[in-house]
Amino acid sequence: MTDKITKILLTDDHNLLVDGLKRSLNEADGLKVTGTANSMKECMSFLSEHSVDLLLLDVQLPDGNSIDFIPKILQTNKDIKIIVLSSFAEPSVIRRAIDAGVSGYLLKNSTSAEITKGVLAVADGEQYISPEAEALLKEAPKHIPALTRREREVLHLVVEGLSTKEIAARLDLSFDTVHDYLRNLRIKLDAKSMADLVCRAKDQCL
Repeated sequence: MTDKITKILLTDDHNLLVDGLKRSLNEADGLKVTGTANSMKECMSFLSEHSVDLLLLDVQLPDGNSIDFIPKILQTNKDIKIIVLSSFAEPSVIRRAIDAGVSGYLLKNSTSAEITKGVLAVADGEQYISPEAEALLKEAPKHIPALTRREREVLHLVVEGLSTKEIAARLDLSFDTVHDYLRNLRIKLDAKSMADLVCRAKDQCL
């Protein structure tokens, strides 16, 4: 580490966790938590008004899946580093976060010492994947279904509980077109029913 102070934004909707992380990170030399956010909206607003070196980000927030926002954050904040800190231990979620451009992935069951170690490593220009997450990646099958932008839009609306007719109206598509998208999604995700499709989408954080 250099003498430079790494400014950190914590984004998580669990206030007790945020308070604990803030205390432990501020005790480490070279780290300073300069802001907290409870949602992606608050996170994006903070980033638009403040300079931050490192973003510690939960996956599932009240207003959406944060992985969907990572490319935009990296595009508009060229020098920022992002670490996902999540309870999601599914290999598909870990891989998707890495593919989106994060510099680290930590699990919430990690000790405060390990989290601090990971943050310091990323602040120093390294990539840090927690040992447990690394082991999960090595043991898991390599294939993750590739979804198109439109398929993701349809899938998100399915998860929200919209019917095929409602999705067609929302996206200005025909009923048959949405039906075809849903059929392809069930094939790609190996889902036997719409309920199964929703479960798989949530499990894989798609």
